[in-house]
Amino acid sequence: MSFDLAVYGTPSGPGQQETELYEHPLGAHGTVMRHWVEPAGRLGLPLLARLADGELTVGHHELAAFAEELSALARDWQTSVPDDGTIPVIAGRRHYETPLLDHLLTRMNILRVALRMAEVTDGHLYLSG
Repeated sequence: MSFDLAVYGTPSGPGQQETELYEHPLGAHGTVMRHWVEPAGRLGLPLLARLADGELTVGHHELAAFAEELSALARDWQTSVPDDGTIPVIAGRRHYETPLLDHLLTRMNILRVALRMAEVTDGHLYLSG
């Protein structure tokens, strides 16, 4: 099971559905809980901590606060993620280990791109797992 993120734009007109603009995996459930949700609780990051419920909607008016929480989490990873930490990755049929901090920061950058997309489209983010 994994957590996924999506960006939804504002409806194009009255009675219209929100448009899904982007979707991407955020990470495995255990990885997100261990390295995103648990530190969010410890650091007092209320939006990220809500991921513990299995889903999080970040409204357009909350995007700036969410970006600040992401920066705080990334700073924490610099000291809390062990230098020798790795995570298993599958690319095609190849199985290998990648540095955990690199993996987390790459996923963080994907989330930041989605956040920016939500900002410029007056949309919102939805994370679920």
